[in-house]
Amino acid sequence: MRNNVIINVETKNLTKASKHIETLIDLIKTKYNVANSDVEMLKNSWVGKDATLFFQNWQEIDDSDSRCDRLIQALSTYSSILNFASNEYEAARERALERAAMLSRL
Repeated sequence: MRNNVIINVETKNLTKASKHIETLIDLIKTKYNVANSDVEMLKNSWVGKDATLFFQNWQEIDDSDSRCDRLIQALSTYSSILNFASNEYEAARERALERAAMLSRL
């Protein structure tokens, strides 16, 4: 005898989470741009060993393979996966409903 397994996925929750992640990505980018602007302004007035060390460290943060960029990429990938899962579950639900409707006509 087969066990009846019911999988109930609220696709709207997956989509909602994906949108929330996209909002977080936008917030991270905005905050990063503000910080970068502040650092650029500091360059005009701050000199010395501490300034040099700070700007070198900031450059590491600002590199294209920085932790910030990797975080944004990971969040973006996660958001895409949630959207993909939502679409796949919704398509599976539609196929199941179509098959059930065909069975009811027999």
